[in-house]
Amino acid sequence: MGEHLLIIDDGFWTAQRFKYNRAATTDPDNDDDATQDADGGYQKGSLWFNTSTVTIWICNDATIGSAVWSRVDIDDHDELSGVSVDDHHSQVHDHSAGGDDGGLVSHDVLSDVSSDDHHAKSHGHDGADGSGTIQTWEDLRPLYNGSTVENTEQSIAESGGVVSLLFAQAGGGDVTFIFGGAEYVLDCTPAASVALTAGTDTDPTLNYVYCTESGGVVTLAASTAGWPSAEDFAPIATVLVNAVASVATDGPYKHHAWTDHVQDSRLVGHLGHINKKLRALEATWVSGCAPNALTISSPDAYLTTDAGVVFQLHEHDMPAIDMDAEGIYVTNEPTTPYLHVHTFDDLTQTASGGAINNRWMNFIVWGVISENAGDCKLFMNLPSSSYSTEAAALDDSDNSANYTIPAAYTGTGFLIGRYVVQGKNSGTWVESSDSPIDLRGLLPAVSPGVGTAITDHASLSGLTTDNHHAQVHAIDGGDHTGTLDHSEIANVGASDHHAKYTDAEVDAIVATHTAIAAAHHAKYLDSEAVSAMGVKGDANDLNHDRYTDGEVDGIVATHTALPNAHHAEAHALASHSAMVLDTHLTADTDGAYDAGEANTRLRKIYSDAFDIGQPSGFGAFGIPLLAESTLSAPASFWTASADALPAAIYLAKARGTPASPAAIQNGDFLGAIVFGGLDSGALPAVSAYLASVAKAAPGAGQVTGNLELWTNPGTGVAKRWEVTEGGVLAPVAAHDIATSGQPAGTVYATALNLGDEDMSDHDVGTFTPDITFATPGDLATTVLNAGGAYERFGDMVFIEGKIALSAFTHSTASGALRVTGLPFSVRNNFNYRTVGSVIAKGWTNTGVRSLSAYLTPNTTYILLRYSGSGINHSNLGHTHFLSGATVEIWFSAAYPI
Repeated sequence: MGEHLLIIDDGFWTAQRFKYNRAATTDPDNDDDATQDADGGYQKGSLWFNTSTVTIWICNDATIGSAVWSRVDIDDHDELSGVSVDDHHSQVHDHSAGGDDGGLVSHDVLSDVSSDDHHAKSHGHDGADGSGTIQTWEDLRPLYNGSTVENTEQSIAESGGVVSLLFAQAGGGDVTFIFGGAEYVLDCTPAASVALTAGTDTDPTLNYVYCTESGGVVTLAASTAGWPSAEDFAPIATVLVNAVASVATDGPYKHHAWTDHVQDSRLVGHLGHINKKLRALEATWVSGCAPNALTISSPDAYLTTDAGVVFQLHEHDMPAIDMDAEGIYVTNEPTTPYLHVHTFDDLTQTASGGAINNRWMNFIVWGVISENAGDCKLFMNLPSSSYSTEAAALDDSDNSANYTIPAAYTGTGFLIGRYVVQGKNSGTWVESSDSPIDLRGLLPAVSPGVGTAITDHASLSGLTTDNHHAQVHAIDGGDHTGTLDHSEIANVGASDHHAKYTDAEVDAIVATHTAIAAAHHAKYLDSEAVSAMGVKGDANDLNHDRYTDGEVDGIVATHTALPNAHHAEAHALASHSAMVLDTHLTADTDGAYDAGEANTRLRKIYSDAFDIGQPSGFGAFGIPLLAESTLSAPASFWTASADALPAAIYLAKARGTPASPAAIQNGDFLGAIVFGGLDSGALPAVSAYLASVAKAAPGAGQVTGNLELWTNPGTGVAKRWEVTEGGVLAPVAAHDIATSGQPAGTVYATALNLGDEDMSDHDVGTFTPDITFATPGDLATTVLNAGGAYERFGDMVFIEGKIALSAFTHSTASGALRVTGLPFSVRNNFNYRTVGSVIAKGWTNTGVRSLSAYLTPNTTYILLRYSGSGINHSNLGHTHFLSGATVEIWFSAAYPI
């Protein structure tokens, strides 16, 4: 290889393609210019070597008749440290890159090179064996093909109904392009211009702007078909052009300038720009780093992670980490951020400062990858709140889990696992059987969980007393017609209930019912109310002259908050009135009567009322207390009749109001038989129940329903088995069936019927995916390779596949891109969407941080759904997969059929 010289000066880069004078005996003058002769003419960058004075000259301006040359001087031998003065020039003057033609090597690059190694190391990089090792910087020039030497600027303008792109060197001037390792100049004085194809405001047109070189001439061009496919080109921009009139006032919808320059104004090279972009992305998990279940030894609990491999820009090894030994950093500990702990028992609060003892929580664990294994660490994010049950924590309806990795860890942080744990400070911590949940490979922005309504006070137990009941009163709407009973709300004083009532208001409530909600007593006339309630001084069993005004406030005024079943139904059931008034509302043996006793007795008697309300005693789920026994034998229901009808407990559900009952709806709980007892804190708790749920809208004389068995293994009540409306016994999860007489034995059925499907509906197979658009238009593709596999379990299908195209062109296609050919149609349910994983090549969309496979009901194709910070999620389409792109798509998903 001949000699090469690389000169970088204010963004100008050139290499040997000039006329050189390597054997001159005089210095150059202004006549040594661009005049052509047999060897060509000198150009800017040409070299002149005066052998008589041993000086080097560089041409700065080759204008004919006024050429300008500058001598290259080396001030002193200090710049050649490591080379002796005697050997300095004898070693330099005769050595070229190949040692064969007397070329030049700049002294500046010989600093700190010993005299022995000075040139042997400089000129023989490939060991003279032709191994192809890069010998000079010129060998790297093809890396910059399609780039510009100078920094550039561009703009969009409209004139005379034509939209154009204007292009020039930053600040004005011509632009030098590199094609095939050589430099070619585009005349940009004035700025080069190319007309763009405009669309409409509702159907904009995508323009591809680029430069090509032919015969030494550089041309600025634009196309709507895509980038050139048969020639070298330098991309300039993609411009999405709307209507001309709109461009004139508001500019185009998109102007994406492709700035592919050798270096920027700060002399940062293009490769540095690429690396900076890659390091701005999240660290990428490759393998290993699996989260392991907690090691628990009261009161300590700690986690471990396996060794693995993770990408920053380069691939690095992540060591196995033991929290017990190395510890973990709690980023959002509210009192001490980045608290360093070695056991979960060191955690005392949630990220919002809430207590964690006996509460179920979601802890997110993530790692930081470093070049040195000793610098790799584990971090933990505390949840924002907690739950009373394991099931609620797994659902995480409040989105309490914090999947965020701080921006300071961009390029190094990666998700590992979600730990679902019950806090037990100074006790034995409990981990869910579903924990840890693997998060490896997911982006930090993941935030799963769907909000659901709170159905009982247990879910509110983490709230403060003040907030607890302020919200309960608000839910009731202020008219006391809801089903929340204040007697079930602990720690709320009378002043919080009805202190707002004056004596005069109490008189109005007792005597006229005017202050009682319509749902309670609207059906009663004032005279009926007076007759039923009596007045002070009467001998009526509801006599009030034994009560002070304060007692009346506490007993009677409270009635306005009682559910309608207490009064509207009690008074409406005429057959029970005498028994209630004459027998069950009389004073008990202590000579006084209180509201709690009245509530309890009313509930016991009126078991056939539509809405009994929540009891003041037993019933964690608000189950009415219908009967109780103080005997050692259990209480019972019985009947005596001449026919074969049995004693029965009839539970019936109705919607609407007691005055206007309405038919049930599909999904309604029809009734339940609940079993339970008082827990260690003397509070009611449920151990199991049988329940029935409506499975269709009711017909005439028919209510379709199932039967469900729920049990409590000590972590909360959960559904275990179901007898479907069709009579099929279906477990919620897989269960072994013990053989009768052989408690330790297990029977395995080859085709257990599980709901609508059975185990015989398990099969595997393959399918062939393809690519199209919602409107294919003139889409033309050539499949390089494509394939997919599926495995079906009942009504769930698991798929994975890939498709790669060697050709992909279109100009009239529109709409979302589709990966077709799924083996089964997605279930017809518009209440949700299935989201899977996808990796795609050949698309572009600025700002997108996440891409998912997106399946919609009644289809056999996959959409590619993107999302990102500050942008709405949407489908990738023909404006993202451009004609001429190299398209490859990998995908996986699980969906119902």
